[in-house]
Amino acid sequence: GASQPEWAVWFDLFFPQLDKLIAGDEHRAYFISDARHGPQGYQKLLALDRQELIRRAKMNVQPLVQVLREHPNEYFQGTHPGQVDYVIFGRYAYCRMLDAKLTKEIWNDQGEELNNWIQRLSQAHDRHAQQIFDSCALID
Repeated sequence: GASQPEWAVWFDLFFPQLDKLIAGDEHRAYFISDARHGPQGYQKLLALDRQELIRRAKMNVQPLVQVLREHPNEYFQGTHPGQVDYVIFGRYAYCRMLDAKLTKEIWNDQGEELNNWIQRLSQAHDRHAQQIFDSCALID
């Protein structure tokens, strides 16, 4: 990925799943091209050590767990979800849409505080996110 290392891990880790979803030959050709990823970038991404990426992703989630442990039953921005919550939940949803099993290992299994936070946001707004996750479970 072309992002900061702490964010690039998410693209790098879920790249194989994302690759499969690119529709249209022209779009896919660009997505796997050297123009997009640099010389041999596509091959380099596919060759990355998956276990190391999973380890890094779990490390990336640990500070979130710690914040929620210090403020049980709250959101990152207090008693109601705010922008920070939605940005972090967006990262979770990106992962969840691409690989539910791997997302569970990285996010949901890191502690009840984070899992409860995920569940609260998944159920918010008339279960909007949960409905999307459930509809994709049929595809998984």
